[in-house]
Amino acid sequence: LPAAVYAPDPLARSRPAVEFAYRAAGARGRRAGGTVFAHDVPDALRQLDAMGLRDVKVLNDPVIGEELKVIDDPASAELDTRDAHRPLWLAMLGAAWEHRWIWGSALALLAWTLSAGVAYTMVGYVSIVYAIMAVTWTLCYVLPVAAYRLLQQARVYADWPRAQFCLSLVEAFNPFGTISALQVLAEETKIMAGCGEAAEALLLWKQGAHRASPAEYAHGLMSIHSIAGDVPGMIAAQRRLYDLAPDDELLALDLALSLARYEGAIDEAQRLVARITPDRLSALSLGGYHYVRGLICAEQQQWEFAIKQYGQAMEVLGRLKGHPLSAGMAAEIRGFAALALKASGRRHEARSVWSSALPVVQGDALLKNLIARYEAA
Repeated sequence: LPAAVYAPDPLARSRPAVEFAYRAAGARGRRAGGTVFAHDVPDALRQLDAMGLRDVKVLNDPVIGEELKVIDDPASAELDTRDAHRPLWLAMLGAAWEHRWIWGSALALLAWTLSAGVAYTMVGYVSIVYAIMAVTWTLCYVLPVAAYRLLQQARVYADWPRAQFCLSLVEAFNPFGTISALQVLAEETKIMAGCGEAAEALLLWKQGAHRASPAEYAHGLMSIHSIAGDVPGMIAAQRRLYDLAPDDELLALDLALSLARYEGAIDEAQRLVARITPDRLSALSLGGYHYVRGLICAEQQQWEFAIKQYGQAMEVLGRLKGHPLSAGMAAEIRGFAALALKASGRRHEARSVWSSALPVVQGDALLKNLIARYEAA
């Protein structure tokens, strides 16, 4: 069963609603689990009974010590930041080195062919062709993919000159279209939006993306509005995407995240989250799933439950070390976790977490409100 969010019992509205975890057996005897928003344990049990579950056990003791250790991990935050600011030549060499078994074996075979004096035999011709193909593959596949990944990292930290240079590398080493023309155009418009040219970026996207599918086109619009800090425009594009595929759980998750993160619209976010089955999500999406649940708890001022969800999100994202989008999401989560810690009176821990989140938070136009909320808390 999906870990769903259900409406609380109207008879218990005098008490604040909190999130309860549960374990139970489904109709066919299969184990089920998830969370439910309720005002107290009896209210949670009533909701779970109405769902047809049996052997229900409600877990209502929030334990956040371990989650806080995962969130407040300066070494992990420093590693993310260091990876994003490595010299480009070193990062590109690292990417080529990861595939050394291809070009290294080819060059080793070529060296043996030349040293053995069989360069003009069939073995020599094969080794030369193999070496040329291996080096070409490295230059035209490995390097553009590596440059594209570095471009994504630069975007996370709003380092637009670095992003522009990485885009130039992608275009220079991409003769076979390893990175599609549409992807290149999308990255160009994102960089323009980050440099304060959102109107020009939108015009370029509308003119250049005529071959894009409706979903690709809406996603491009969403990205431009997001980087420009235009929340209404971004959410409008996300709704457009969701309307195109209302059964897509990832689109529901993205929309729920934006609603909870930027507008505090937790009622709609809860309805969207209730449609998601966590077991089917990738690690990155599962991190986002716990993230949005933490945001919902925080909007209801259930700080300990929020921190617990943030910690679970960070634990999942920890499996994706080096992934640029994972690093960006982790920094965001640290920022909201710091806000929850400060709001709950744990100011010393909040300062420690906030300092590791700030390099990303202060560079994201959409998160300026988070800085103001943290300073006011």
